[in-house]
Amino acid sequence: MYLEDAGGHPEEDPTYRPARRNSKQDDLIPLELAENYQAKGPSRQASRESVATLDATMDVYVQKQVILSVEEELLKAASGGEKGAVRRDDGLLKVADQLQAPLVAPISPGIERVLPIDGRPINFGVVVPGVYRSSYPKPEDFGFIRNLGLKSIVTLVQKDDVDEPYTNFMSSNGIRHHVINMKGTKKEAIPLRTMKAILRLVLNRENHPVLIHCNHGKHRTGCVVGVVRKVTGWELTNIVDEYRTYAEPKVRENDIKYLTDFDLSDLSNLFVHEANMRFRIRHFARVTLFSVFVVFVWLLSGHRMTNTARRVKDVR
Repeated sequence: MYLEDAGGHPEEDPTYRPARRNSKQDDLIPLELAENYQAKGPSRQASRESVATLDATMDVYVQKQVILSVEEELLKAASGGEKGAVRRDDGLLKVADQLQAPLVAPISPGIERVLPIDGRPINFGVVVPGVYRSSYPKPEDFGFIRNLGLKSIVTLVQKDDVDEPYTNFMSSNGIRHHVINMKGTKKEAIPLRTMKAILRLVLNRENHPVLIHCNHGKHRTGCVVGVVRKVTGWELTNIVDEYRTYAEPKVRENDIKYLTDFDLSDLSNLFVHEANMRFRIRHFARVTLFSVFVVFVWLLSGHRMTNTARRVKDVR
């Protein structure tokens, strides 16, 4: 499998809820609670090593890009003579405080101190390092998304009209856009064939960093993320809890049933087609190369035989 579980699960503490944003103004979980989760939160293996691994393997590119963005704002504030400007070595927490940016806490601990809330898409979250989720990005969100350094975006909804600002944004930033023409989960369950097509994109590291989104980042996105969680070994109760957190106040029981009934054995041949295609391509290349070599030898031999025959004829 291309995607490895980075570890970490929602805190068992009943007061803990994974972070989400249903509006630009909603408050997220307290930073202290997120730090508490990071320090003692259980992993799938029920060990603390995987929690440390999550922090160690956090998407470095994202952190660097956002840190640079924060520092640029700090330098602007300092050059403008704003009161209370802090030095670079005072730490990112003080930088964020100086810029009056809320200390938000997305699903993955470790990134929350440096991600500003301004321009952040509704229902944005970190699934695993390199895989993100959100609602349909708006022009005011493009700056934030640019800092993620995305290679790919998977859109789980087909718009009737072309979204030119969004299309131009992706084109100018070299982002590959994959559109899945997918009906809302209220109308029908996601077909297995469609889910497989989505997972082939999302689980392939060559497409990372990747953003998954639908219209509101709740139901279609929630089901896809839930299946990804199943693939990476999350417990069903935690998967459903995360889905509810993002989908509230419009939780759909048919989505929960879909996640509950989804059988991972149906994904056993998920990458068989791609493997077969790679084998066929390699086999075709080898056969072609061998054929060219044989033809070359045949032509060369024929040329030499012709020259020999001419020499014999001349001698006679």
